[in-house]
Amino acid sequence: MGTTYKATITINCWKQHECVGCGGAYRYKFERKVTGEAGNEAAAERAAEKSAMTTVEKDVDQRPCPRCGCLQPDMIAQSKSNTHFLLAAALLVLSAVLIIFGFVSSATLVTYALVGLVVCVMSALGVALHALVGLRNPNSNKEANRQRAAEAIDKGLVEEVADEDYDLAAGEPKAVGSGAVVLVVLGLLGAVLCAAPFVLKLVSGWPPVEGTKPEVLSPGDTVTMWFPDKIQAVKGYWNGNPVATVVSDGGIGIPRTLPATASTNTWGNTITGKSVSNSSPNLWAEIKMPADPNLAGKTIEVRVDMPIRYPSAQGGGFNDLSGNVSGTKKFTFAAAGASGLYKAAYWATVLGAVLVAISGFGLMVSANGLRKLAAPASVQPIKSRGRAHDEEEDEDDDDDDRPRKRRRDDDDDDDDRPRKARRVSREDEDDDDRPRKRRRDDDDDDDDDDRPRKRRRDDDDDDDDDRSYRPRSRR
Repeated sequence: MGTTYKATITINCWKQHECVGCGGAYRYKFERKVTGEAGNEAAAERAAEKSAMTTVEKDVDQRPCPRCGCLQPDMIAQSKSNTHFLLAAALLVLSAVLIIFGFVSSATLVTYALVGLVVCVMSALGVALHALVGLRNPNSNKEANRQRAAEAIDKGLVEEVADEDYDLAAGEPKAVGSGAVVLVVLGLLGAVLCAAPFVLKLVSGWPPVEGTKPEVLSPGDTVTMWFPDKIQAVKGYWNGNPVATVVSDGGIGIPRTLPATASTNTWGNTITGKSVSNSSPNLWAEIKMPADPNLAGKTIEVRVDMPIRYPSAQGGGFNDLSGNVSGTKKFTFAAAGASGLYKAAYWATVLGAVLVAISGFGLMVSANGLRKLAAPASVQPIKSRGRAHDEEEDEDDDDDDRPRKRRRDDDDDDDDRPRKARRVSREDEDDDDRPRKRRRDDDDDDDDDDRPRKRRRDDDDDDDDDRSYRPRSRR
């Protein structure tokens, strides 16, 4: 892996808002720390700068107006949209994990009805939180907001901007996004749908078949029977040849032997892979039940005997082992088509979870739309008192109103000249007494062109008066 460079930028400025409630202006200290990462330093700095610009442009703090106590629409939008996003994402992930687990899990206790009930309760709580956030008006208690603003002013975090054009009775910002109520109702509908398999099973009175998948069985269904036996097989490989025998059919007269299948894994003399080691697979057999409608409401008993083979790691290789598992199970049948309806109800759980997610992310988009109602915010630098003081003194002094790096005094006194530009000529002074770096040819008989170009002086050819050189001031 190559080197990753990281650049950090600290943002410290004033962010000024025009209150849409009263029209007054106020500002608060805006502080953030952003980073950028890339494969080189320059790219990391550019990434950090881009992130800083986005943060300054879109990010806001929750600072109510000191005059009327209103939080601005973009502040409300940021708070609500972030909360809706986190809540919706968490619900979506948890619901998806539970639903998929209900589909693929071999644990017979994890039924469609149980998963649907858990997802329903979880979704209902999530929608309730969405409603609390989305329909709440943070400007309902303006007096408390003004008190918060006053405390922030005392701490130097907020400042009122002098502005006479404001009206405390002008109104208040919109605090609820468009369509929020409809989206909350949609979420509640989704939460109710999630409970469909639980409600359907409870209302219909279908007899459950414990230890099988699915737990609701109709004539003609294929049911999976699990065995408690455990083996240690390389990569979980195994195969079996089950034989399902009807021990008791309640006098209905169904065939004595039922079709059954099991795992059909194969392996040769060599097993390769990233991880070649023993694991403990679940042993199972699928039994095809007779499609006799007379089985509805009846119970049959089936015995399954299954010889198995599997490779088991030993030393540096593996050995083919064999064994036999068996079990007896009673199956009670619901009405024809009941199991299909039960599976369809589980898909209603999936649909309900999707509707809850749409509701949550829709509320996020709805809340984010409040940003359009806010007045554009401006950004101002924070100046230290000492620096501001110096600038005021510079304005009062005409001579000091020049750039610092090029500042030169025009006083007649020769000693006030800048160090870098200071040059001295002395009367009747021997050339050898002058500093080497500032040595100049001052002989009256020498031609002016013999002097260095950067240190050339305008000396009168015929005037005996020696004048000290003063560089022109640059304004």
